[in-house]
Amino acid sequence: MLNADNRVLESIIQCEILARCKAGEDLPCSKIVSVQDVPLREHQVPEPWTGHLENARLVFISSNPSIDPLEAYPRWGDDIAESVRYFTDRFDGGKGQILDGVRSPLPGGGWSTGVVRFWASVRQRAFELIPDAIPGIDYALTEVVHCKSKNEIGVAEARHTCATKYLPQVVSAASEARVFAVIGVHAAREVSQLFDLGLDGERRYAEDVHDGRPRAFVYLDHPSSGGKKKRFATALTPEQLDRLRAEFLAATI
Repeated sequence: MLNADNRVLESIIQCEILARCKAGEDLPCSKIVSVQDVPLREHQVPEPWTGHLENARLVFISSNPSIDPLEAYPRWGDDIAESVRYFTDRFDGGKGQILDGVRSPLPGGGWSTGVVRFWASVRQRAFELIPDAIPGIDYALTEVVHCKSKNEIGVAEARHTCATKYLPQVVSAASEARVFAVIGVHAAREVSQLFDLGLDGERRYAEDVHDGRPRAFVYLDHPSSGGKKKRFATALTPEQLDRLRAEFLAATI
């Protein structure tokens, strides 16, 4: 039986807007869906999140996932329970999973010798707040647009539709998260608007309360951008950074 969090995950994997786009409707998500010119059952599914979101203390929210047509990745026609396990266990380091939070699995077995730069950057950011952070356990990844593309193709058109439909549910599912790190302009604009945070190039930190629990949002420049505030140490004041670190430390004692 699926729990509530997995029902959110399943609804993203089997997004009805994607299916309508594939059927020929002209919708805000049509451009990003059209990146994959394949039949629906062969379409790489939207990426809901990576890691055990319900337990993660830190959640990274970026624009959208990149795509590799040859990746061993769930397709629309795959078994839904297997797809759910793929995403929740993806950082666990086993066969077909991401190793050490940075090395992608190879189709023939084993892992890449190099690291995925974005994953490596995210892991370093996690270490800023949680020095012994375990990928997929202490932190998880999600996006404002769940469909995959190269170079953010279609993100500008789809982001408000996708974020409005799914992001509040994803954030609610991250019930243990104290900090949401919002990476890049696309993500910052949608997150700020949805939760009325006022994040921008100058205001990098905001707080709100959800179900009686305070949570912080920090806007970081994308690691591949020319922005200078890519780290918590540069986006936050020393006081803000010390407070977040102390809260994470207190939670482990």
